[in-house]
Amino acid sequence: MKKLNFLLSALIFMLCAPLFLNAQNMGNYDENWYIDYVGERVSVTSPASLAGPVTYTIANDGGGGANEWGQSIRALGSPILNVDVVKADPYEACVTLTNGASLSGKIALVKRGNCEFGAKAKAAQDAGAVACIIVNNVSGGPVGMGKGAVGGQVTIPVIMVSDVDGAAIEAMVDAPGVKVSMTSWGNGFNNDLGILTNGVALSHAYSIPLAQIKNTSSEAFKNLGAAVIGNFGTTTATNVVLKSTLSWTPDGGSTSVVREDSTTVASFAPGDSIISPIIDQTYGLTATTTGRYDIKYEVKAGNWPDDFPGDNVQEASFYVKRQLYSKGRYDFTNNHALSNISYTVVNSQNNTQGDFTWGPFYYLEKPDYYFERATFGLTISGGGDMSSTGEVLIWIWEWNDQSGDSVVQAGEINIVGVGKKVYGTGDTSGQRFTVEIKDAYDETKKLSNKANTWYWVTCTVPTNTYINCDGQSNYFVRSWARFHASSKAYDAYAPMYSANYQALLNEDPSQLMQHFPFARFYFNVDSTRYSQQKSGMVPSIPLEMSLWTVDVDDVQKEKSSFNVGLYPNPATDVINVSVELDEDADKIHYVVMDGIGARVTETTHEQVSGSDTYSVSTDKLAAGNYYMMIDVDDKIKVRKFTVVK
Repeated sequence: MKKLNFLLSALIFMLCAPLFLNAQNMGNYDENWYIDYVGERVSVTSPASLAGPVTYTIANDGGGGANEWGQSIRALGSPILNVDVVKADPYEACVTLTNGASLSGKIALVKRGNCEFGAKAKAAQDAGAVACIIVNNVSGGPVGMGKGAVGGQVTIPVIMVSDVDGAAIEAMVDAPGVKVSMTSWGNGFNNDLGILTNGVALSHAYSIPLAQIKNTSSEAFKNLGAAVIGNFGTTTATNVVLKSTLSWTPDGGSTSVVREDSTTVASFAPGDSIISPIIDQTYGLTATTTGRYDIKYEVKAGNWPDDFPGDNVQEASFYVKRQLYSKGRYDFTNNHALSNISYTVVNSQNNTQGDFTWGPFYYLEKPDYYFERATFGLTISGGGDMSSTGEVLIWIWEWNDQSGDSVVQAGEINIVGVGKKVYGTGDTSGQRFTVEIKDAYDETKKLSNKANTWYWVTCTVPTNTYINCDGQSNYFVRSWARFHASSKAYDAYAPMYSANYQALLNEDPSQLMQHFPFARFYFNVDSTRYSQQKSGMVPSIPLEMSLWTVDVDDVQKEKSSFNVGLYPNPATDVINVSVELDEDADKIHYVVMDGIGARVTETTHEQVSGSDTYSVSTDKLAAGNYYMMIDVDDKIKVRKFTVVK
């Protein structure tokens, strides 16, 4: 497999720094937001056939991450407005460019490949370019970019666009010519409304199994029209209309309009402001077969023609499939998740990357379907061999909202399923792996779902690795709008947890949602959160369910290879585990995890015959729930225990 050198300087979470300072209280949906929520904007301003916002990744998003390089668009002394794009010669820009005179004061268009990203940007900068656009040379969208050996010397903005968008720009660079703006707000027009990039409300998931959504009555699956709109011009817009049109295309059939909705904002002043109009009518989906939904959002003002209509329309699609659940985008032709960026967690106090747990939330209404398989991918800095990465676990968590407050708490989630991948020879950075899901408490059984239940599908991301993410889908708008709608609902999408269980228990409640991004995001938005979420921070972990329901009582079990005893439970000073083997084991791996899946301690016993025991002191563990995972030659069982004081 080709080594993937993408990502790595993407977005870095600074978890020891306060992520929620300077939050603005958003009590009503029509209050103005501020420029920092938008992040940077990159738009093709001419020709008219290409005019509109560009989907891109950027080497420096202004967030202060350790791996950022180049210039942040938000930190420019003055915006780059309507500047000509010139194709570098040679196009890959791995040597000194021969057309430096043509590039002076212009934006360089450069092709990815054969040398580091930083070297390409440095060549463009040396030729006098004010910014660099790198065109991806593989399909799937733009990716994150590492700076390499000389990227630290680059002082101009560096972005990447997809191969498709890059080819469209390249085709028109010479005639009629392409102009691009890179700005933290307006593009220099008087009358200019626009929908923010990735600023529209999505459905519950990009792909939902037909059995779950057919004839559904669940609130979790309902849609609601909403979009984040900016007044990027200099004049007040009146009678601003946001319209949404939902269409349905069954597989093998023709497209039909399902519904149209709209809402009007009476007056929308300029001045670095954004609003989020809600079409306050939730609705369910009525699919009875597989197919595709398309939703188109349009914005326009009643008092003037828009000088830059290229960003007035935004569309999103979501699918009904036989078995597939996927929060992020998915390539159904090549049968894999679209993951064009990767993220890790960094402790800002010591700049180290530690283990963390992250994944999407899925709602299952119809019971008794098996969790068949889950897919994930990890990357490492610099790409290449990942044989030393070790063991990666995919956990299925069940959420029971015992408090009834619709906010996930550590004591309300329980591990119910598990899948395992051990990296070995030939495994490379960015490679996707599919693991079979088993019942966490009985490795001889598959796991089936309960009715009307949320499931959190997580990957345990080892230290110094990055998890592949969608890079584009933004569920923030849906979550925020669902909370502020008349039919108010909490709508979770991809919670992350990166600290230990004790830290979660002892945290200030006002900071709790830093680790579980649910309720807090419905009330407050800070200057980094929208910008981060619109970058597609949705882990690419699609889930495959069984086609048919199964009566779990009638399923023939595989033969168990071992039995487990755990005592005393609850534990005060020590927890003991005993294993009785049906056959000799090459190794038994014991892992104690806290109530949120973080590893507390682990050990391996090798060449075990007959039986084995393992004891763990619990006197230094905080009171609470824990898990003991016992892995016997890649067959896993999990037992839950409680520590009391």
